[in-house]
Amino acid sequence: MKIIVEFDEQEFMQFMEWRRVGASATVRIARSFISTRIEETELTQRTKDCLIAEGFITVADAQVKTDAELLKTPNLGRKGLREFRELYPVV
Repeated sequence: MKIIVEFDEQEFMQFMEWRRVGASATVRIARSFISTRIEETELTQRTKDCLIAEGFITVADAQVKTDAELLKTPNLGRKGLREFRELYPVV
């Protein structure tokens, strides 16, 4: 069985760095994803819109909030929160 994964150039370079350095690079790679802008994420458009409307710019901005704080975001709801936490778990 073959698995084909598509990377953009930046993701590919991060992956190669992880392979070269090993597990210690995992933290650096995680940090680069955390600094990703909300609008550049793979979140659903509704979740992105809710987070952006609340003033979050990067994943890190929202990630530091507790679940209770994020649930106060208008129209986010449990489904949007679950989606966000699955894609960007607290490191």
